[in-house]
Amino acid sequence: MRSLPFAYLAVSAAVLAAPPSQPQVSMPRQPLRFEANQGQADSRVRFLARGPGYTLFLTGEGTTLDLRQTKDRGAALRMTVPGGDPAAPLSGEDRSPVHTSYFLGKDPSKWHSDVPSYQTLAGGASCQVTVAFTPKSGGTLAGYLTVVTNARTDRAGLSGVGVPVPRIAVSPKKLTFPATPIGTPSAALAVTVTSTGSAPLVNNGISITGTNYADFAETDNCPASLNPGQSCTVNVVMQPLVDGPLSAVLNINTNAISGAVNPILSGWGPDYTMSPNPASATVSAGDSANSTITLTPTAGLSGKVTLVCSVPSGSGITCAFVPKKVTLAGAPATSTATISTPATLASGSYNVKVLGIFTGLTGLPYRGTTVRITVQ
Repeated sequence: MRSLPFAYLAVSAAVLAAPPSQPQVSMPRQPLRFEANQGQADSRVRFLARGPGYTLFLTGEGTTLDLRQTKDRGAALRMTVPGGDPAAPLSGEDRSPVHTSYFLGKDPSKWHSDVPSYQTLAGGASCQVTVAFTPKSGGTLAGYLTVVTNARTDRAGLSGVGVPVPRIAVSPKKLTFPATPIGTPSAALAVTVTSTGSAPLVNNGISITGTNYADFAETDNCPASLNPGQSCTVNVVMQPLVDGPLSAVLNINTNAISGAVNPILSGWGPDYTMSPNPASATVSAGDSANSTITLTPTAGLSGKVTLVCSVPSGSGITCAFVPKKVTLAGAPATSTATISTPATLASGSYNVKVLGIFTGLTGLPYRGTTVRITVQ
């Protein structure tokens, strides 16, 4: 932003309309006050300044110095700026304590009171251009920033040094395997590794770690390094050694600036689910309700499941199962649960949890379901 140098005015100008024999008009050096135009001047005027024998008008096109001596005699000096912007903002600074009021004529709507004035005018405005440097290749890179306006065109040189860096992209970031029989390999699931940087991606080794790392295996076609834009594939197979949930991590170690990438591996060995029928019953206190509990194995699960129940504390509810131990051999099996309530049980609803404890291979957590008993 720049300030117009009108803090003091020292102008000597001949009265252009007067004959040469007439004396020149001189204006003494004195400070200016710039009034904001609030209707007291032509609408093209933004600010004006008054002094003995002259009035200075500032418009979007330039300035006009009115050296009027009398109503019929005077001169005007007009100054314009070639290539200037008529729409450029112009604002007052260093506000003066002096205010001016105009009460001309008898129409109050044309009066103007308390017009502010300023010691300095600030013209023009500025903006900031931020340039981001995101090199797509290595070495010294150059360019230009060109700014085109209605006044002129400017160009600034740009330069920077691109440093090649290796980057990696992996997809997907999680592999989930379906339930698979023990000792049986699953279908392979693939992970794609892509070199997305500007330098070769070096393969520092691919391995599997984690809780059940021995239940997973990988093969890949990844070379010692991948050039930018190249990809390779890692195939992972799950072969459960135990039943229940399985988890591990695929470690892809490279020289990428992000470090190692570790897709998550998860799946299931043989498992089973439990469901009640009916899932709810309404009884009177002291009565019992029966529900058939169906156990459905997955991935060829074989073994025995012992059934127990968990009841609300202090309720006095009891459970009995026939049979108590259910044998699973790759097909659904059932047991009848008899849920008994004491005669003193208060009215309300009670959730009875039926739990299955698998006694075959280790690693399988409890499975369960819920029967809701409502006492009238």
